[in-house]
Amino acid sequence: MRHRLTQDMAARFIHKAKTLKYNGLQDIGERRELRVELQNATNLTELEALNIVNGQNVEDILMNSAIREQMERWKEQDGAKV
Repeated sequence: MRHRLTQDMAARFIHKAKTLKYNGLQDIGERRELRVELQNATNLTELEALNIVNGQNVEDILMNSAIREQMERWKEQDGAKV
């Protein structure tokens, strides 16, 4: 089951990324594995997950994740296309 990204979850992934060998923030090796792990655990796109791992645009992505989750709830409740 995928979860909505939380501030704590984002902070954990950012912290994990900071422990990796610096590679210019490229999506390769361990950084890529970390991005894939985050993406598989949440409702984030590849680009959003990469930005979280790199510590960029975190607040915007948190808000987008919450909005996307709420829209899905509304669609499930009334079957409407949003």
